[in-house]
Parts: sequence; structure tokens; C-alpha cells
Amino acid sequence: REQKEQRCGPQSLRTTSAVPLNTPVIDLGRASHLFAPLRQKKHQTGTAQKIAARDARRKKERATTAKMSAEALAASKWQDRREAWESITNAADAETLTTHLAKETNGAVLDAALDAVARVAAPELAPALPYVVQKGLANARGATQRRGLRAVVALQQVAPSETTDALVDGITTSKNARGPSACAKALTTECAPSTAWLSSHSDRLATAVAKLASAANGDARKAAVDLAVAVDDPVVFQKLPENAKKAVAKLRGNTPPPPPPPEAGPPPPPGSPPKRVTIKAPPRKAPSPEKGDDLLAALARRNITPPFDAAFQGKWDARREKLEAVASVARACSGDGEALALAVAAACEAEPHAAVAKAAISACASVAGVAGVVGRRALVVALLPRLRDAKLASQASQALNDVSTIQPEVVFDDATVRAATDALAAGAKRRLPPQGRACGFRWASSAFAASSKAPPLSTKAWAALCAADCSDAHGPLRAAARDALSALCQRPRADVKSALQMLDAKTRAKVLERKEPQKPAAAPKRKPPPPKPQEVVVWPPPHITERTGTIAACDLAPTSLRATLRAPSEQRRAKALAELLKRAAGPGGGLDAREADADRVLRELRPLVGDARASLRAPACDCAAAWLDRVRNRDDARKLAAKTGLVVEAAAAVVDAGALTAYRAAALRLLQSCCGKRCASDDALVIDENGAKAMAKALQNASGAGAVALLTWLAKHADACDIGDALASPLITRLYDKARAPKDAALECVTALVQKGALDRSALETALDAAPIVGRRVVAQLLEGVFREASPIKVVKRVPQASPLPAAFDFGVADDASTPVVEAASPTEAFAAIEAAIDNGDRPALRAAAAAAAATAAAEATPKVETEPVTDEPVSTETDEAEEPVTRAFGRLVAAEGAQYVGVVSEVHAKGWAWIQHEVARLEEDQRRCGLAIAPVAGPPPGVLSRFDVI
Repeated sequence: REQKEQRCGPQSLRTTSAVPLNTPVIDLGRASHLFAPLRQKKHQTGTAQKIAARDARRKKERATTAKMSAEALAASKWQDRREAWESITNAADAETLTTHLAKETNGAVLDAALDAVARVAAPELAPALPYVVQKGLANARGATQRRGLRAVVALQQVAPSETTDALVDGITTSKNARGPSACAKALTTECAPSTAWLSSHSDRLATAVAKLASAANGDARKAAVDLAVAVDDPVVFQKLPENAKKAVAKLRGNTPPPPPPPEAGPPPPPGSPPKRVTIKAPPRKAPSPEKGDDLLAALARRNITPPFDAAFQGKWDARREKLEAVASVARACSGDGEALALAVAAACEAEPHAAVAKAAISACASVAGVAGVVGRRALVVALLPRLRDAKLASQASQALNDVSTIQPEVVFDDATVRAATDALAAGAKRRLPPQGRACGFRWASSAFAASSKAPPLSTKAWAALCAADCSDAHGPLRAAARDALSALCQRPRADVKSALQMLDAKTRAKVLERKEPQKPAAAPKRKPPPPKPQEVVVWPPPHITERTGTIAACDLAPTSLRATLRAPSEQRRAKALAELLKRAAGPGGGLDAREADADRVLRELRPLVGDARASLRAPACDCAAAWLDRVRNRDDARKLAAKTGLVVEAAAAVVDAGALTAYRAAALRLLQSCCGKRCASDDALVIDENGAKAMAKALQNASGAGAVALLTWLAKHADACDIGDALASPLITRLYDKARAPKDAALECVTALVQKGALDRSALETALDAAPIVGRRVVAQLLEGVFREASPIKVVKRVPQASPLPAAFDFGVADDASTPVVEAASPTEAFAAIEAAIDNGDRPALRAAAAAAAATAAAEATPKVETEPVTDEPVSTETDEAEEPVTRAFGRLVAAEGAQYVGVVSEVHAKGWAWIQHEVARLEEDQRRCGLAIAPVAGPPPGVLSRFDVI
């Protein structure tokens, strides 16, 4: 306060003024010379200090952010660099951005950098224009080229002169083949030079346009002519070559008129030779709208106009319609279709819809004739990944052949080699499947043979790709790769020498043999030796022959034969399997399962049963079945199959057979042998716990025809299964199947196993509880139907009897029309029905089961004297009263009373004491009403069946 008073005076002086109120106001403008200037000192208040601190903090944060951004732009991972470019919001550090843009080589990061330049375009970024032109506008990739054009247009708005200088320099100094024409097109359309720039730099532009008009590329010459027409400068026009001047004049409509016809002279004198008359051909008809027409005009009639990048967007049906229009128009038209080819290639490469992709491939084949070198290169790069789809592979291969027919040298282009490496190389992320790689090698082989030029580096790269697949297991791919490498061998040997050294001697000989086919020398004709009689082995045998004696396993399958089963050659393995089948199914004694060699042979056959090659699987299954059938003891054969794991492979082979019927039949025979039954014999089939677990493992993830075959076989032989609880989970899984055939087969199998008693209800319910909840209700209903069908309790419909009372006394007593009836042949079955009814909580079924149990007990208690034949022996008339036999009438009475008692007790137990009181009151009311009836009532009143109801 004291400081404030010193600065502003005492508070009392400020509040109480000594100047009279009528003092005139002094005008400072007129009397400023009468007053001394006051010294004012500014003092920082709290708000000013806060603002200064905030500015300093922001300045420090900007410096820290710029430093972090510079570090991120130079990161080693391209993902980090791309994120750094995407986070740039201003051009404060333009020098750093220019430096890192010049060094960037990754395509994804380059796209992000060009987007950032277009987003934060400022005059400070003018030094980055040469790199934007070279790396973006002149890029072969369509997406990067479009981003570069957007960045150039954005910089044109903030720095027009610098942008025009960079584009003109790009025409003359660009190292990329596409650069000059791209810069000329940009100057023609979006980035047209200003009048002020043309007035001072017309000579420089004329030199660049003249150089471009003399280029060997037709697209570059066309771009130069368009630029000359657009700028309309006389200096530029004078420096053009003659053919370019003619093209410019034609586009401007300044075509010189044709020379006038020669004047007719006087008639020739009589007797002179006839004058030669030139017969002019009739004028050609105007070309039809779709044939021989200009490309742009024909496309315009189909509502397809430049820019073509935006033409193939929208909904999928609209995209397909436009691509089909291009495919039908472009093949028969003429003109410059470079931009159209690049747009179609981009659409084909990025199209996710199958129908639109098919139309895009047809459009690629059509525009190949009107495209330039860059366009055909882009078409090949877009078509190679389309070989992945099996449905589109043939069409894409035909389109590639159309492109290479027009320009075979495109196969050796750098962009084509890079795309082929991504599609065919062994470690590539986007590598094609074997069928697609085979199509790619077949196309390359035809292009190799037709191409006249082959750069050494491209030849070496193609040779390495071919050599990598020359030994592949896929037959068509192996043959296509060898053919392509043989076509490359027509080139200088030094280019393919390293690739040939990668091959083994046998494969190298086959490749060179295809290159230089030699006629075999004529051998002297010799009589063929007489054929040796071969022992024919019939498998499966029509009937089983009992074997006497024992034969050693090493005699049937020597060590050399077992070693051949592991040979790398498929032919040798097939021969070894045929020899082993002939030995195992041939005559001789049986095998002893206790021998170690018997175990070893099955272990050698186990991997062949599930081999990927179809030519080995069926013979291996037959060999294993014949070997098990040769074991003398059937129990030992089952144990041997379980010990070696052959039963697991047999069940899996049945499931994996698919559409191979012969293989499935062989696998089913092997599974039957693993369960103890020999082929064509009457042996008992036993599906023990090991067999059930093996089939459960095979059915867990099975589907299709294989699962149906195994389930059908299991349902057919359900009587041979003793313990099938392991099958509960896979059977429940198959009941969830959406396909009709596996689901019906699984239901049939469950029904057969439940009726046999091999599958408990508790196991199925436990498996159902562990199954997914979606669809559980449907499966539970199916299982309930199975249990109801397998239960001995049957429901019999009966017609309700009419009440003896008149209609006026019908008080709506319900009468159940369905009564369960138990068909039991013995007390054991009856008591089993009682247990089932108690487990299910079914009271009517419990009554019926109790009645059946009492009836069967009474039937068994009937004395045999009534049914036994009469003999001559005298029957004693003196019998003890205690030993007097029980009659059938008494047995029926006991059964009826017992059934009623069980029913009443079960109802009392279920409904409780309140129900009993309610029933007693109801009976009393019924008795009172029945006493008032006009006609006498026959029998007990309605609702009263016996005295047990009252109890």
C-alpha cells in the first residue's frame, strides 16, 4: 500500500480533488508546450508475467517437438517414420522436412510424406519441389503419382514461380522415364505457368519442350505437343521440330488448305495418244462409333471421361459396368490410352470384389493395345497378384499373354521383376500358391522366347526364381519352372550359370535336356525276352484261408524291404508296398504278434497310411490290413494295432479320404482289421476302448464325406461296441453340424449306440453341457427323441369314456387320453423301466412300470402244475394250507393294488399335504352332488377311483 501511495499519491488526494468543478478543460494539443513531459514507467502486472511465461513455455515445447519430430523422421523403422510424417501439422522446420524427403525410399513413408507436404504447403517448402517431382509426380506407382500431383498443386498455390521452375527442370533433368511427360502434363493442366513467368522464361520452356518433343517415347512427344498448344507461345512453337509443329497446327485447327487442282489446258490435237487418266478411289466410309474411333470419344459416349482415376469408383455394380465398357471399347479404338491403362491397372490391383475383378482383368487385356510402355508395365504389375485366385487365374494368364504379345520385353522390366519377386519368391509375404506360380512361370516362359532383349540383371533374377521351384513337389509348378529356366538358357550362359548351380545334377540335366533336345540313337532291334510268370495276388481276398504253422516276420518283410519303405523316391516306395502286399497276402503260415519284427513293420507302414501322396495311401492301408490278418490270434491283432497307433491312423484315413473312394474302401478294411475281423471272414468285430478313442479323435474335427463314411460304419457295427463313452463329445459336435449328411449320420450312430447300451445318457448330457450354447436346444431335442425311442416305455392312446352322469352334472373332470404302457418280458426289464422313470421324473411311466413289474412277478409266481403235462404219478390230495399255490387272479389283484399305491404315493410326494386336503374336499363335494342325481349312478362317482385316493 505504501508503494502504491508513493507511485499514485495518497488515497485521500485521489478521492478529494482541490480543482474547482468550473475550471475550463485544457486542450493538450494547443497548450502542450506549456507543460513538461511526464515520465511514465511501465510495471509488469501478474497477467503480463503469465503471458510471458506461457510464450516461453510454448517456444520451448515447439523446440522440443521439432527435435523429437526430426528424430522420428530419421528412425530406422519405416512405421515410425510414417507416423512422424502423418503427425506434421506445420512447415516450421522446412529444412529438416526437405532433407528427410530427399533421403526417403520406402513407398508407404513416401506416400505419407507427400500427403504432409500437400497438407502444410508453404513457401518455405519450395526447396523440396525437385524431390516432390522426382519421387512423387514421376513415380511408376499410380497412388504415389497422384499424391505427388496433389503436393505440386498445393505448392503451386503458395509458390507459383518456384513450382513452375521445378516442373520445367523436371522435363529436362528427370532421371525417371516417366518424369518428363508427367511434368509436361502437370504444366498443361493443373500447374499452368503464369503470363509473367512466360514473359521472362519463354526460352527456357521452349528448350525443354523441344527436347521432350524429340524423345523416342510416343507418350512424351504427345505431352510436349499438348503443352505447346496449352501455353500458345510463339517462342516455344518456333523451337519445336517439324513433326511437332504439324501436330500443334492440327490440334489448333490451322491445317493448311490442299493445293488447287491444275488448270485444264487446250484439247489435244487429233491423232495424239490418249491422256492418262487417274481414277480416284471412293472416299472411305466414316468409322463406326465403336471401331477405329478415337478412344476418348468412344469412352465419352459411355459416360467415362478423364480423370480416369475417379471413373472407377462408387458401388460395385457401377464399377463393373464401367470396366466392362472399357473392355468392349478400348480393343477396337485408337489413341493415347496411357492414363486409362494406369487407371485400369490401379483398379485391378485394388479391387476386392470378385465380379468386378473379373471385369478389370478383361479391361487390362483390352487397353494393352492403346497403352504405352509405362501403362503396359503397370498392367503386368497389377495382373500378377491376380493369379492367386483359382477362378481368375486362367483369365489373368490370358491377359498377361495379351500384354506380352504386344511388348514381350515387358517381362524383363525392373518393375515386372520386382512384382514377380513378390509373387514367386520363397520368402515373400504375398507369395502365390503353387497353381498361381505355375501360371506365372508359363507366362514368363512364352515371353522369354518372344523377347529380343534381355538385361543381364533381370535375367539373373528370373533364373533364380525359376531354379527355386524346379524341385518342388507340385508337378505342374515343377514342369513350368523347368520350362521357364530352359527358355532362359537360350540367353548367354553367364546370366543363368549361378541359377543352374543351385540345382542338383539330375534336375540340371533335365533342364538342359529340354533346352537341347537330342534324338535317341537307333538301337538294334532285339526280340523281347519272354515274360516271366508273375504271381497274381488278389486283395481283398474273396474268401479267407486258414493258415497252418507259423512264419517269421523277418522272412515276410526283410530288412532291405523295410528300408525301401523309407526311400525318398515315390516310385521305390510304391514298388516296396506292392512287394510287401504280395508277401503278406500270399500263402504260408501265420504271424506271431510277440515278435519284434511284426511290430516294426506296422510302425514303418503307419506314416504311409496318412501320406499326402495318393499313390501311396491305398497300398499302405492294404499292406497293413494284410499284415494284421496274418496274425493268428485276433485279440493279439487288436492289441498290436493299438500298440503301434495304427488304429488311430486307420480312423483318420477314413475321414481324410474325401472323394477318393478307393482310398476310403482300403481305410475301412484296415479299420476292420484293427478291430479284429479279417477280410472275407466271419470273425467277431470288437470295438474296444482303444478303437472308440481312435474314432473319437478322428471325428472331432472331421467333416464331409469322410465323416459320413466313418459314422455310417460305426452305426452299422454298433453291436460290436462295448464302451462308447469316449464317442459322446465328437458325436455331439457332429450333431451341431450344419450339413445335413453328417448330422443325420451322427444321429443314426447315436441311436444305434444308445439302443445297444454302449453309450450312457449321462455321458451324452455331460458332453452337451460342454458344447456351445447356441444350438444346444435343438441337439437336446434330438437326444430326447433318441432316448424315447430306446426306452421300453411306450405311450398308447385311448379313447376317453363318456361320464355316466347327465350333461348337467359334468363338472369338467379331465381325462388323460394317453396312458404309458410298459412292455416287459421279465422283472429285470420292468425294474429297469422303474429306474428310468424315477430318473426322468415321469409319474405316469412310473405307474406303468410298477404295474408291469407286479404283472411279471405274478406271472412267474403261477404254479407250474397248470402248464406242465399230466403224468401218471398220483397226485397227493392232502396239501398244507400254508403251501397252497397263489392263483393268477390274486396276482393280478396284487399288481393292480401295487400300481395304484405307487401312483398315489408318488402324487402325495410330489404335491404335498395341501393337495391331499384339497382332494378330500373335492371328493366330499362330488359325493354330495351325486346324492342329488335323478338317475342312479353306476359305480363310484367321478374323480373317485379307489380307496387309495381318499388315503
